Amino acid sequence: MKSFLSDINTSNFSDIDFEILNFIINNTQIVYTMSIEDLSNTLFTSKSTIIRFCKKINLNGFSELKYILKNESTTNDIDGFKNFMNYNINMFNNFIKNIELDKILATVNLITNKNPLYIFGNSLSGIPAKYLYTVLNSLDRRCVFISEPILMKSISTSLDEKSTVLIISANLNNTIYEDIIKTTVINKSKIILITRNKHSSLIPYADISLLTNDENITYKNIDVNSRIGIITIVQIIIELSYRKLLAQ
Repeated sequence: MKSFLSDINTSNFSDIDFEILNFIINNTQIVYTMSIEDLSNTLFTSKSTIIRFCKKINLNGFSELKYILKNESTTNDIDGFKNFMNYNINMFNNFIKNIELDKILATVNLITNKNPLYIFGNSLSGIPAKYLYTVLNSLDRRCVFISEPILMKSISTSLDEKSTVLIISANLNNTIYEDIIKTTVINKSKIILITRNKHSSLIPYADISLLTNDENITYKNIDVNSRIGIITIVQIIIELSYRKLLAQ
C-alpha cells in the first residue's frame, strides 16, 4: 500500500507484527476478502495477535483494516495480476537460489535403494505425492502410495529400520501426522518430510526435511495453498532419481 500501510509507525513492532504487515502488503487484494480466522490460520497465529496488531496501527480491529484496504485498493485488474505474478516469480527465484541440494541428494539416495518405500500425501498434497509414486513405479522402483492417515498409521506400526516413509504435506498438521511420525521413529524407520510449514514441531523427528517458501493461503477455511515449491522439489527428485536408477 502506498498510503496507510506505508506510513504506520513500526517502532514497537514484534517479529510477528512485521510478518503480519509484510503479508498484508504483499497480499492486499486477498486480505480484505479474508476473515480473521482465515488470516490467523494462514499466518499460524492467533486471532488476538491480529487484533493487537490492528490496535498498534491505531485501528479498532480487523474489520476496519479490511475496510481501509478495500478502499485503497484502486489498482486495476491487469496491474494487480502483474504485481501478483512478479511477486510469485520473485518468491520462486528466491526459493530456487536457496534450495538445499545436499538434502535432495540424500533423499534421492534413500528412495532409489531397494528397501521398502512408502509415500504418503493427504488431500491436495496427495497430488504431488501420487505423481512421485507413479513416476518411480514406472522406473521400476516399486513403492507404496498411501493417502489415508488411518491406513498410514496402521502401516507405521509394522515398519522397521530398513523402511523409508516420505510424507508430503503443505501444512504438516500435527493432528494428522503426529502418531504416524512418532511411531515411525520408534521403529527406527527413515522419515523424509516435504513441507512449507517450517514451524511444525514434527520437523525435528525427520531424518530429512525439505522446506519450501510456499505461502499458506486459506479462503473461507478452504485450503488454497500454493504448492509450487513442493511440486518443484518433487520434480527435481524425480529427475535425479531417474539418472541414478538408470545408472544402476
